[in-house]
Amino acid sequence: MPVQIGETVRDYVLEEKIGAGGVGEVWRARHLALDKIVAVKFMFAHLAQDPDFQDRFLREAVTMANLDHPNIVSVSDYFSSEGQHCLVMSHVDCGSLRDWIREKSRFSEAETLQIAGQMLSALDFAHRRGVIHRDVKPSNILMDLNGNAHLTDFGIVLLTSEQRLTTTGTFMGTVEYMSPEQIQAVKGVTGRSDQYSCACVLYEMLTGQPPCGSRDGGDTEFTIMKRHTDEIPPIIRELNPDVSEATQAAIMQALAKDPANRFPSCGDMIRALELSQVQPHVSGSTVPPGVIDRAVSDQTSAIVVPKALSDKAISNRKSDIHVPKLTPDSGDTMVSVQNKAVYPTTEKLSPADVVQAQTQTPLAPTQVVQAEATKAVGKKSYALWLVLAIVAGSALSFLSLKDTFTVRSLLGKAEKAYAMGEYEAPQGSSALDYYKKVLQLEPDNKKAINGIRRMADYYLNLSKKAVGERQYAKSERYADDAARLAQLHPQLNGITDRVAAEQKIRVAEMALEEVESEKLKIKAMEQEQLDQLEQEKERLASEKERLSTERIIMQNEKRLLTQSRLNTQQPVPQARTVSGSKDAAARSPAAKEAKLIKPITMSVVKKKATTASASKGLNTAKTKIPQRNQTVATAKPEPKPEPVPASVKTEAEINAELKQHYNTGRAMLKKRDMTLADIREAQGLLKQMQGLSAEHKLVKSLSTLIVRACYLLGRNTLKQKQYETTQELIKLGLGLDADDKRMKKLQKLLDRQRQ
Repeated sequence: MPVQIGETVRDYVLEEKIGAGGVGEVWRARHLALDKIVAVKFMFAHLAQDPDFQDRFLREAVTMANLDHPNIVSVSDYFSSEGQHCLVMSHVDCGSLRDWIREKSRFSEAETLQIAGQMLSALDFAHRRGVIHRDVKPSNILMDLNGNAHLTDFGIVLLTSEQRLTTTGTFMGTVEYMSPEQIQAVKGVTGRSDQYSCACVLYEMLTGQPPCGSRDGGDTEFTIMKRHTDEIPPIIRELNPDVSEATQAAIMQALAKDPANRFPSCGDMIRALELSQVQPHVSGSTVPPGVIDRAVSDQTSAIVVPKALSDKAISNRKSDIHVPKLTPDSGDTMVSVQNKAVYPTTEKLSPADVVQAQTQTPLAPTQVVQAEATKAVGKKSYALWLVLAIVAGSALSFLSLKDTFTVRSLLGKAEKAYAMGEYEAPQGSSALDYYKKVLQLEPDNKKAINGIRRMADYYLNLSKKAVGERQYAKSERYADDAARLAQLHPQLNGITDRVAAEQKIRVAEMALEEVESEKLKIKAMEQEQLDQLEQEKERLASEKERLSTERIIMQNEKRLLTQSRLNTQQPVPQARTVSGSKDAAARSPAAKEAKLIKPITMSVVKKKATTASASKGLNTAKTKIPQRNQTVATAKPEPKPEPVPASVKTEAEINAELKQHYNTGRAMLKKRDMTLADIREAQGLLKQMQGLSAEHKLVKSLSTLIVRACYLLGRNTLKQKQYETTQELIKLGLGLDADDKRMKKLQKLLDRQRQ
């Protein structure tokens, strides 16, 4: 059941609801017996039935109760009443930092650094006790009237010594301020995650906007998380030029994507911001008008301390003040006098007072004069010793301050040189030179050591990147630079181990690359052999087609010759026996042939007298036909062949033209400097051949040669990244053979390279 204004819960009267979150709502309440204003957090009723949320709520109470720090909201009580789980905390009267950001929009650098020092101090205190907040954001930072920050809402805290409550693969927090490792649900989240979130808050205070966008600005949760993990936020000085480079460098380092590149702890970030001297509860911050009015109205109901008690406390403090008087006795030296000035002792009696105390009788005039003289000499000696002590102390302080100012100046110059990328330079004005000078003045200066460590990390990252790019010589140079920096201070010995690890990785990568190179060489040789075999196969196929074509042509010529002979009258040989008997002559081939052509010979003789042209043809036949077995033959005149129409080509002409086109196209495709124009011209010849005889073997052979030429030329143009030419060749090849595997493979390679 929800609570209401004026309702009493245990010993607390609820006055006003001041906020709500994902787990519960917070009310301002007054303790009935103590008349003290507190903040009471109630867990939502629908979550109170879930044991998991009960554990989280109790964990928050226990955690905050055990963190006693001026910038962490304290817990005074925890109880359950009528099914309601309640957490009683101290009341911070000036709203949250989110309210301040809405009122001010942008903070000055001084205000930001004051709040940063307090928040980082609180986080460092919690981290050293094994507590990780995991939800640092402006609404979880409460502000008081003096401008001091107080961290609250440890609802999703992670205790490094206990089992985590978050389910693996999930994340909890606010996306605008979540670290990349929280978004990626990485196991083993450390205090550097809170450091990243705190840097997001400081970035927003200085620029007026979160580093990776916000849902109020129209960005989606996915877009914000993507920027946290992959994109570098805009430079702070581009949005607010009034911010110093040192502050910008510290915040941008805390916003590194890799936790290893951030500060080792929040305390180191404080020192980087030069906030180690910032004390809590320092007044002077500019409170937004809307927030301060509400805070003042709330304070009117608080208990007012009576004036009499206040005056008495002030007077008591004044009466406690003691001003020492120092006298350089025989055992005092300049150092002892200075120590007495620093650590006061009780007042020392004068000689006259000592005599008076011993005798308890009035002193004689001579005794009084002598005592007064001794007292005057003592005063002069005391003044002299005091002046000497002040001068010596001032000299020592001046030398110490001089060294301090020199160290600070050198550190500032080093950070500026580092921000400008001047890590090492022969002119002596690089970041490394300044860090070396600081170590000469202060051998254990943490800032100088961390600066050199940061440079060594930078060189190691460059070495790792060079290994990824297979530039091993360059990687080794960077590793040598990091090893050289590690020798500057004993606290940098850990870098030497990292350099050795990088060396092992580099050697392994080189061996792996050598193996891969050998594999590529073997693969290239195999591919070259396959190409040679394929070319030889194509050559043999082409030669086979050529022989087949010549065989067809010879058969056609033979058929034409046979047809021509049939159309021509055979000659008539005269059978004249030279030797042998009649039977042998009759059985001879000449006799048989004469018997077969005898009727033809008689016909030719009859027509000889009447046709002059027939006689001429007969004489021609006699001269051409060889005599067989000394037989003289005469031939019948050759008849004239029927005329062939001019538009109809004979088969011999078609075959001859096909062979000519095929040889021309084949010669174009076999050139070493073959181009796309040659393939197109060969395609034109193929179309002419298809017009003569689409099913002829020479047509199919030329088509196969064109597809192969498209593949070979397309592979070369793909290597030269001439994608348009390659696509045109693929289209031409698939147009001739849609099922060709080589062209499909070439298409896949082209699509992969375009992506």
